[in-house]
Amino acid sequence: MNWETSFPKEIAGVRVPDTSLVLGAIRLAREVSSPLLFNHCIRTFVFGSLIAEKHSVKYDAEVACVAAVLHDLGLTDHAHGPRRFEVEGADAAKRFALKHEMSEEKAEIVWDAIALHTASGISIEKRMEIALTQIGASVDVFGRGLESISESGLKAVLEQFPRLDFKNGFLELLTRSWSSKPPMVTAFTFGAEICRNHIPGFQCPTFSQAMHGAGFSS
Repeated sequence: MNWETSFPKEIAGVRVPDTSLVLGAIRLAREVSSPLLFNHCIRTFVFGSLIAEKHSVKYDAEVACVAAVLHDLGLTDHAHGPRRFEVEGADAAKRFALKHEMSEEKAEIVWDAIALHTASGISIEKRMEIALTQIGASVDVFGRGLESISESGLKAVLEQFPRLDFKNGFLELLTRSWSSKPPMVTAFTFGAEICRNHIPGFQCPTFSQAMHGAGFSS
């Protein structure tokens, strides 16, 4: 059976928008991502949607789904580049969205959602479609907000899109991606912490070192 025809129309009560744009985004993510990363992206959409529904929040489901499904393109060969993976992925997702006739305004929302999905203190202050990518990813990566997901909902999500040793695999994926970028790309980000701990000889200044290392004397 073709995977597209067998892909669930609903996951844990969350309806997957039935549009060619969403199907195309899912197809792209599946083609370029490992099963571990693909499942994470789908769970990100579902977890964000479940929390939004719990709080009766309205949002554009198509925009939110495209952003969540494509939010880690920057960790794949499809959108690997020298800049932060969030920005590389956001650019690739926006190009995809515009190519598939999403409006410029909505494509820009997709860009913001992806570029800001690791900036929790910023994305949460933006419109709901932007915040939901970060919220859903935080549930899946850190378990933050997991208490808002029902046991039956969580079971349904994990049965259809299992974690596949996600914590170890995702850390390895992040480390491999950053190891090929200029060290300063990770400066003052959580990436610098991971690189210092997992890449031998990694050198990148802390905020304090950078501030005191050059420029003004005081």
